[in-house]
Amino acid sequence: PQMGDYRVPDISWVKELVRQDLGISLMAKDALQNEPGIVSIAIKDPLPEKFTISVATREGYVLTPDEAAFVEELKGIK
Repeated sequence: PQMGDYRVPDISWVKELVRQDLGISLMAKDALQNEPGIVSIAIKDPLPEKFTISVATREGYVLTPDEAAFVEELKGIK
């Protein structure tokens, strides 16, 4: 199986990908109210105390000031 992380301009795109069986997503429960064709499955296991966050960009891509600030925030998380 191939996994990917995609950025879309609107949550409705993500919902449609899920509805068309082209992906899965983690969403807040409120985002799935009145969404025919999408099944919500509750996560019953607690979140892990530790996890890895990765950030990748295209070679040569220059971060916007907001993106750079976000990356710095991530680096500061211990």
